[in-house]
Amino acid sequence: MCIRDRFTGWLQQRLDERFGFVCVDSSAQLGAHSMALTIAGQMSQGSRGAHGGHGRENVLGFSNERRLRALDEQAAALEAEAAVATAAVTDAEAAMDAIEQRSTAFAMIHDLTWEQIDVASLVAEVERWQGVEAEVTTANPEIADLRERADGLKVRAAVLRDEIGALGAQRADAQERWAAVTDDVDECQRVVDDAAETTLEDAHTAFLDARFMLSASDGGR
Repeated sequence: MCIRDRFTGWLQQRLDERFGFVCVDSSAQLGAHSMALTIAGQMSQGSRGAHGGHGRENVLGFSNERRLRALDEQAAALEAEAAVATAAVTDAEAAMDAIEQRSTAFAMIHDLTWEQIDVASLVAEVERWQGVEAEVTTANPEIADLRERADGLKVRAAVLRDEIGALGAQRADAQERWAAVTDDVDECQRVVDDAAETTLEDAHTAFLDARFMLSASDGGR
């Protein structure tokens, strides 16, 4: 007996156990068989079941809670996408409104000619207000005084701004110099500390004592 004949029975049994489905007409008949399959791809294997094929998700054999949770997650994701899309639509509408307003303004400017602009009326209006200003100033001398003071204060403010700028530069320079002095003080203190911890030989000590005592005696004369 060849090897193929030896395993033929075993293979048939395994295929029958895994793929021995009974074809039924509807899902209502699935429970009548231990393994059954409908034409739509819905199948049952004892207490297990699935609905697959034809591009549809598996639904049979999954708990209702898991499915509801998945639907809730999908709904939340869709709501987020809808919010983003709504915001994009709002921004697009605002941009379109702005473009429309600019187009309207450009169209008015494009259709406007120099003959349509009443320059004389504008000049007359400016001259009228200048006359009103001169009349009010003449009738109220204190206005002229206040204007002169305002002009003087403007000049003074400009001078003060310049002085503030100069003082700021001086302050920055002083801060830099102070930082350098602080570094020098720290270095000197380090040298003094190192010297205080240094032990001198007797000859060096005698030499220094003699020099300092001599200096002290000279200073006292």
